[in-house]
Amino acid sequence: MNTTGKNGYSKMSMKTWPEAAISNLLILRTDASKESGIGHFVRCLALAQAWCFQGGRAVFISRIDKETLVQWIRGDNCELIRIKNELSVIEELELVYRYFNPKKEADANGESAVYPATWIAVDGYHFGEDYHQGLKEAGYQVLIIDDKAHLPFYHAHILLNQNIGSSQIPYRCSSGTLPLLGLKYVLLRKEFGHYRKDTGQISRRPKNIIITCGGVDSKNITQRAVCALKQLNRKNLSVQIIIGPENPHLMSIRRELQSAPFQYRLMENVKEMPDLLGSADLAITAAGSTSWEAANMGVPNINMILSDNQERIALKLHETGAARTLGWWHTVDSHMLAKAVSELLDDYELRKDMNRKAKRLVDDVGALRVCRIMRFFSAGYQATNFRIRSVGPEDSNPLFRLANDPETRQNAFQSKPLSFEEHAQWLDKKMNDSQTTAMYVLEYEGAVLAQIRYDKIYPDTADIDISVHPAFRRRGYGTAMLTETRNAAGKQLEISSFRGVVFQENDAYRHCFIKAGFREKEKTMLKGRTCFIYEYRLDTYVETLN
Repeated sequence: MNTTGKNGYSKMSMKTWPEAAISNLLILRTDASKESGIGHFVRCLALAQAWCFQGGRAVFISRIDKETLVQWIRGDNCELIRIKNELSVIEELELVYRYFNPKKEADANGESAVYPATWIAVDGYHFGEDYHQGLKEAGYQVLIIDDKAHLPFYHAHILLNQNIGSSQIPYRCSSGTLPLLGLKYVLLRKEFGHYRKDTGQISRRPKNIIITCGGVDSKNITQRAVCALKQLNRKNLSVQIIIGPENPHLMSIRRELQSAPFQYRLMENVKEMPDLLGSADLAITAAGSTSWEAANMGVPNINMILSDNQERIALKLHETGAARTLGWWHTVDSHMLAKAVSELLDDYELRKDMNRKAKRLVDDVGALRVCRIMRFFSAGYQATNFRIRSVGPEDSNPLFRLANDPETRQNAFQSKPLSFEEHAQWLDKKMNDSQTTAMYVLEYEGAVLAQIRYDKIYPDTADIDISVHPAFRRRGYGTAMLTETRNAAGKQLEISSFRGVVFQENDAYRHCFIKAGFREKEKTMLKGRTCFIYEYRLDTYVETLN
């Protein structure tokens, strides 16, 4: 089913994401080589496409070994500053600063002009804490794209981990960092907006198989998959074999295919992966970025784990039933793989079920969401299309960060920071006590920006606790949370009176309560702190949230 809009994004994304007049610079620092693979590069390309679609300018600073990938960049109207050799951290920072001063750029007349915002996206395991910190201190807005949570600290304005289960990782970063964690932010290239495989398109007589094991495939899993399919001896199969730009095993794979009983096509440097996945009945892949591509397309997928960063992805996909994971590559021989392929080809209902579950996981607008959040992060205004909802288990990580923000702790009677485990236990207890606690979060494109909690302290009264992410304070979100949730909280807790206790020096929250219609009841001393008490009373119980 073709739902393509202009520029390659789906019609759904076209409605949600009209082309913007804003023209900001996005620098993308990533590499594509035998050492790093091309997965980091491909997801940065997806981000660049989305950024340009919204009216921006994207420039890659990259060490790229293959000319094919250079053409991919230029074909998407992006620019490239090509690095030939490895650089030290100091040389890296000097290179970025030399080309793109984070404060100023020259306009068409050679005059100096201030950048509205200079974002740099960094994707690669070889970029360390010193590099990230150097970029941030130089004045860039830093987006770190990560999989492993391996660094001692993440110096970022936005930290992105697109993988399943990442919301449970207690990343080490400042309270001012906005984490974007989970499948809402999967970076897929715009070509994946072409179409998705409906359940009705799952064939009862499957024959089209695609094998794709990454840009490098140093373990030569591709040849192992070919051996497995040969063992099936199914002459009706049509197999597409994708060889990545850095794959060193092309000749041995060609030799293996000489005795193949099935039809096949061996393809190198393929960019049009969505078209190939769209026609596939089954995909054999590594458990990396291709897993998300297959899930988005609804293609039943058998995968293997090739590296540490893929293990969590593979196991979670297997748990959800969206894919079948066979385990680590060195534990899977061609006989095991052949058996798994045969079972899946012969089980129509299982493939149909995998299709449904996979499509629920990943859509094709994750890159657009990330770009919109980046622009909003820099803009300083209040979004009108935010969403307020009840707190769920998935909010544990962002609520932990809000709770441990230094300013939040400074304005709390209990100033000692909480451990992640302590907070998780506390949150679980609160969520299971709906008679005395009502909790809501305000989110924008899935990112939690603020929270509010109502604790019933008297039969008809609840105390209120509000906290807003440091990057989004003074935009009116505290007031919005109060006005949009108090009726629902009153109905849930069966109360009509609310109380806010605010330290005297906390002018922002005092104004927040006043703007929301609370009246100042008294000024008093509580636990050695001078506080203002604000009150609000409901006339009726009216549920305002769905």
